[in-house]
Amino acid sequence: MEWKKTESAVQPDAIDETSSKTTVYLRKDIEKKEQVVEGKTFKYYEYKELKIPKDEYAKEKVNIEIKQQRADIDYLALMLGIHL
Repeated sequence: MEWKKTESAVQPDAIDETSSKTTVYLRKDIEKKEQVVEGKTFKYYEYKELKIPKDEYAKEKVNIEIKQQRADIDYLALMLGIHL
């Protein structure tokens, strides 16, 4: 998968799970820009976007949540002096 440069007249969400039934859009490096055309100023957003199938995104999201839960458990065990 590849991040592609794109733009929009509307400020995009960093993670968009709702606008498509099949795809999740991840966005980064969102920058607000202005362009003057014939004396009128137009505002737009330029960013990098990655499209991921919803099923793949769901699997990765679960993996991230499991890793975070494990890190939380390890931290609590360390703080309580418990060896797992």
